[in-house]
Amino acid sequence: MNTASNGKTELIGQRQQVVMVVEDEIWIRMMISDQFRSENFEVIECGSADEAIELLRGKIRVSIIFSDVQLPGSMNGLALAQTVIDELPYRPILMLTSGEAQNLSGVRHDGFFAKPYDPAVVVKFSRSKLEQGNGPAQSSVGRYDGNAPLSGNADGASGGE
Repeated sequence: MNTASNGKTELIGQRQQVVMVVEDEIWIRMMISDQFRSENFEVIECGSADEAIELLRGKIRVSIIFSDVQLPGSMNGLALAQTVIDELPYRPILMLTSGEAQNLSGVRHDGFFAKPYDPAVVVKFSRSKLEQGNGPAQSSVGRYDGNAPLSGNADGASGGE
């Protein structure tokens, strides 16, 4: 074990999980990125889906993509999710967020968080998905409201249809 300068104990040799946060609103991106970092995740921040997909095509490998649906540029978060599924040789956990109601039918993802969300709940849910060890869900169209259990198929946020 090793104690980092922030006082948290880390296991030596433990692989740090990488999260890509795709959010055009800088304050929201900073808030969720800081929460992930405080829980020992490595974070890659992107302001658009175009930026994110360019990095992913450049062989950046991530465990989780947390993306806003409404984004500037040539694609939104839903198109990003579909491109990731279609093009990457592996399947990261895909989580989406939006401040507006979304029709997510047919969109493969592993969780949806309506804005405003609690960053601590997002990170807790992310960690639970990683710890399940089953990989990402094949399809999910539910919403996670922060009150349901984080395992099983509660509210569709952790998998299932």
